[in-house]
Amino acid sequence: MRHLAIYGVFLLTYLLIASRRLALLPIGRPAGALLGATMMVAIGAVAPEESFAAIDHDTILLLFAMMALSVYLDKSGLFALAAGRLAFLRHRPVALMLGVAWLAGGLSALFTNDTICLIMTPMVISLCAGLRLPLAPFLMALATAANIGGAATLVGNPQNMLIAGFSGMGFGRFLMFSGPVALVAMGMNSLMLAMFYGGRLRRGGAIAAVAEAGNYRHHSAPATQIAPATQITLATQISPATQITPATQITPV
Repeated sequence: MRHLAIYGVFLLTYLLIASRRLALLPIGRPAGALLGATMMVAIGAVAPEESFAAIDHDTILLLFAMMALSVYLDKSGLFALAAGRLAFLRHRPVALMLGVAWLAGGLSALFTNDTICLIMTPMVISLCAGLRLPLAPFLMALATAANIGGAATLVGNPQNMLIAGFSGMGFGRFLMFSGPVALVAMGMNSLMLAMFYGGRLRRGGAIAAVAEAGNYRHHSAPATQIAPATQITLATQISPATQITPATQITPV
């Protein structure tokens, strides 16, 4: 009977984690995992002392430190500066998408991939809004590349931290095994992104170029006229404090 209860708790926890949110129990993944752990202790499958001993404090501390470092660097403007360096690709949407992907992958190998996704998403949205490019290809590039890049190092995601903790594998040795695989996967991901979204981005880029050319005709009030170079600067100076949204874009005259 006890074994059935254990299996039941395990299946319920797995279902809560896999399905994100159930209509009958909409609590999400973290709460589902915590509920499963609590129920395992409650039914006697794990003693309270064993549950405390199973917590990997080293991994939790490392994860917290990486997230704190990422937030500090974000506040300093490092990530916004790195994203702004891609501005020279604004007239080549496919190359810009791949640039976002490789930037996200590289940063995720140095920091946790979840943090990079949270930090870079507003920047990508601002970039696409300012350049009038479709949003989905760039967000897909960000998400897929962050997952792949995070697999390259032991600080890339929490799972790698756990693997390194249990195996005793150092940073360099982990990178030696996982780095080449992640690099090949990044290349394959770039190829698939270009195949799926290349045509759509080229059409969107052509439309944006035409709109940009007609956006700034000579006005009767030269003092308030905004030059195309200023528009590009506004669209590419990306920071969390000065995000550009569709509501603030300059409309055609």
